[in-house]
Amino acid sequence: MVSKNPPVPQPSAQESLQAAWDDAKEWINRDLAYVWKDEVKQDYKKIESATSRIAFIFRRLKAHHLVNRQEYTKELHDLKKLLSELNNIEPKQKWVDKIDADIMQIIDDLELGLSRRKFLRTAGRAAAGFALSSLIPNSLKAFAKKAAAKTGSTSMKASGELSVVDSYSRWNNKRPYRPDTKYIILHTTEGGGRGSLESLKKHGAANYMVDTDGKVCRIIHSGKVSNHAGRSMWGGLTNLNYHSIGIEVVGYYDRPINLQQINSLRLLLYQLQIRYKINDYNVLTHSMVAYGSPNRWHPKPHRGRKKCGLLFADHRLRKLLGLDDRPKKDPDVPNRLVIGDPVLAQALYGTGQDFDRAVGVYTAPGSNIISSSNKAWDIARAMFDDPSTLYIFSDGRQARGHEIADWSNIPSGTMVKLNQPISGEEIAASEESFEGFKVLGVHGKTPFEIAGSLAETDRTIYLLENGWIRTGLDIKKQGRDLRDAKINFSTLAAGTRMLVGYIYGGRILSGGKSAGGIAGSKWNDPSTYYILPYDWKKKAPAKIFTGDDIGNRESSIPNGIIVVFKE
Repeated sequence: MVSKNPPVPQPSAQESLQAAWDDAKEWINRDLAYVWKDEVKQDYKKIESATSRIAFIFRRLKAHHLVNRQEYTKELHDLKKLLSELNNIEPKQKWVDKIDADIMQIIDDLELGLSRRKFLRTAGRAAAGFALSSLIPNSLKAFAKKAAAKTGSTSMKASGELSVVDSYSRWNNKRPYRPDTKYIILHTTEGGGRGSLESLKKHGAANYMVDTDGKVCRIIHSGKVSNHAGRSMWGGLTNLNYHSIGIEVVGYYDRPINLQQINSLRLLLYQLQIRYKINDYNVLTHSMVAYGSPNRWHPKPHRGRKKCGLLFADHRLRKLLGLDDRPKKDPDVPNRLVIGDPVLAQALYGTGQDFDRAVGVYTAPGSNIISSSNKAWDIARAMFDDPSTLYIFSDGRQARGHEIADWSNIPSGTMVKLNQPISGEEIAASEESFEGFKVLGVHGKTPFEIAGSLAETDRTIYLLENGWIRTGLDIKKQGRDLRDAKINFSTLAAGTRMLVGYIYGGRILSGGKSAGGIAGSKWNDPSTYYILPYDWKKKAPAKIFTGDDIGNRESSIPNGIIVVFKE
């Protein structure tokens, strides 16, 4: 006779439940004790696994009548609460980010050069009875130990004192934390200290600036995105603002920096390299990583957009900065991701003599005079159409870069002067906000003069005179709406604004993708644009915002706005 009673469960069922519940609590408690972003994400997966086991055991115990109903209800309530927390990952990540930011600020203020995990563990030991004051001398011993291991003695890198002054940009609180930090990128301001700091603060265009007196100004938190690299690529990785720390040094790419700057930069590099585990090879110059989108001189993406920071590629100066290694070649030219610049490559990757010869080409008498072999691009690079670039014609006439539309007819003998004052203010050429809007009739007579081969692709965005927003590929395909409006590349009106090297992300609509879902980590990047098109019903003109304007308030982004972001 078969018994109608349910089978007796394994004696270990309740023990398994307790073990699974303890596992879940262990991971939760660990996250509360040690907030470490990458590991927290892994812990969520482990918690999910533990809660799944708990749910299964609950069902089994209930089926076998081994769980007190009151206890079962209570535990089930706790389980549902935990699962609810797991389904609310984004707010939890923001909470973690906040604590993470606070910890990084403490570490920055103490200048300990410690990782967050080491700091937390040390602080945890201190809370358990160890003296917190031991944290500082131990960190200094770690500095000396690492330096000795590298050089065989106390490293010159670690000697001296570093003066860091907080001079934060208004954008500091709005900028996101980088997902990783692979590189340090060195820049030169190409202007004096008087205007450079204010310019960098205005745009949040560097993490640090080293002034001529050796003082280091902290502009954007070392762990946050600063808008310093612009259109950049290294080893196939683009948009290096999200993967690097930017340091501006007051001075010029072709002139030596002084001993005070060398000493401060050496110490700053040393601390940052230890904190972020960056080797000497990955301390790069802006001129190494910057590349230009196609234009009238270059039909494809190309190196040579910037000479900024060129002197920091010279192995003789790098030695003084405590940097024993450097890149020997451009990783992206052999892979045909960009077209190389032979003279620039000689300076960046050659010998000391190669460096001197290349800089000599840039600075030789007459090097700033336009000729058949020395175009505006060769002299001014990406600043060729900038308001701070002044063209002095042989007949005495003058024009600013943004005032010239016909670049094919600039007469030989025209002198080009960079970084010229505008409205009495000194302009720093390193003001690397990003390559923003180009204007037809100002930056070129045709779309192809401005964007080269990208003009008719989906990587160029056009803000048309009638309020429409279309890509180059849309205009090339000539849909019915464009045909009826007689809009094509030859009829585009002067004043049409263009974004070159951008992706059309589409509209943000309720129930649809969020800004982060469209643009990923670039949703609040300074180079990302949010465009409210012309409202024909209300006769309201188009409004344009940047990622900086949005800040961290994704919920504040209006419904119907169009997102375009840099590729």
